[in-house]
Amino acid sequence: MIKRGKEEFSGYNKPKATPSHPTKSHVVLAKAGDEVKLIRFGQQGATGSPDGTKRNEAFKARHAKNRQGQDERGVLDQPHQMVARNNVISL
Repeated sequence: MIKRGKEEFSGYNKPKATPSHPTKSHVVLAKAGDEVKLIRFGQQGATGSPDGTKRNEAFKARHAKNRQGQDERGVLDQPHQMVARNNVISL
């Protein structure tokens, strides 16, 4: 277990739900090289759109340019992808 402030993490780059946080639904302790950051993301209570819906496809098309040229932690710049890959929530 890795402890950072009041939060405990099972490892780096592994998101976890934060149901008691007033505004953010998830947190991840991101590490790239020697740099470590605590990143909070997601809106409490948000459900999002399932893959394949018109709304979801429009979002992906609108943000496709943001996914170009990412560094080794590029997935952290796209929290919805990281969360979906780790099955924390389904967006």
